[in-house]
Amino acid sequence: MKRIPRGRFLGRLFGCGLVLVALSFATVRLFEVLESAQQQARARETSSEKQSAEERAAEKQAEDPGKIAAELWIQDPQGSPVAFWGSLVALAEDPRTPPQTQKRAQQQLRAHSRARIHELILRAMVDVDGSERELREERELYTRKRKEILRDISELKLRYPLAEGPRDPNTSPEDMQQLAAYALSYKRDRMILDGGLARLSEVLEADTQRITMEQNVFRSHACQLQKFLDAPGYLPVAPPKTWDPTLLPPRLRRHLPVTFESVNLRLGDLLEHLSQLSGMPVELATDVAQMKELHITLRITDQDASLAANWTARLADLDIAERDDGLVLIAPDPKKAHPVANPSRDRPAIPNDTPGDF
Repeated sequence: MKRIPRGRFLGRLFGCGLVLVALSFATVRLFEVLESAQQQARARETSSEKQSAEERAAEKQAEDPGKIAAELWIQDPQGSPVAFWGSLVALAEDPRTPPQTQKRAQQQLRAHSRARIHELILRAMVDVDGSERELREERELYTRKRKEILRDISELKLRYPLAEGPRDPNTSPEDMQQLAAYALSYKRDRMILDGGLARLSEVLEADTQRITMEQNVFRSHACQLQKFLDAPGYLPVAPPKTWDPTLLPPRLRRHLPVTFESVNLRLGDLLEHLSQLSGMPVELATDVAQMKELHITLRITDQDASLAANWTARLADLDIAERDDGLVLIAPDPKKAHPVANPSRDRPAIPNDTPGDF
């Protein structure tokens, strides 16, 4: 075996040492680069999460400023929640709300709903009394003006005593001419006074119908709100000045009690009024649209809206069907045709019970 000279051996050994040192430096540098990259990635993630949280908070605040106030109020209920009632309802009904917050919101809504319902009922009854007072004033005004017109008619008869009497054949031509002038004047003035009486009656009838329909709305609202007092839950809306049944889910509107009295009212107007009372569309089908001119006389007191619609359909000799969260009066089926119902003797087959979820 050939022996390597000492100088060459030492040179090779030194070269290997340099290579190992270089590799060590390269390895350390590589780890430093990797660690720096990881730190930068973590910093970016933290910054991104912080920015996302800030953006979400900003979006939440811009979306519903009252919701934050409602959440803070739930943690420490002090005072009345009327100012952000709608936000509390949103928290109670939104499935994304944390369960604990949702439960507290529902408890607070139940606790404060009863007083709000009483207030709305009181307002509705005040409006009922106001309508009654307005109707009484209209009738008193009608009576006073009618007496004035009748007095003018009496004076007119005294002014032209022979205008409506028989003619004397012995009357001279000059007197006959004067009597004819009297008769013409009397006829003209009497037509004006009789027309005033007729218009006065028409105005009273129109005002009576308008005021009565407004009163029906207030009475129905009071009955509908009364049902909330016996039902668990809370008022589903922010406290308004007056109750609006359209704020309820469609499935509950047909069970709302309604009160109205229609005397010789057009079917089209009656259906519009029933829709207003219940918040549920009640319409005529296209093929029976001409029936809207039919006049209906019907009185309903604290009955379900669906029952009232059924009565109306039967009095019009029509059938009724459910469509699009509402009711539609349709042409009767010849196989199931029935005579017009008499409300004093017959009752429709629709039950008037309270739904379990109301």
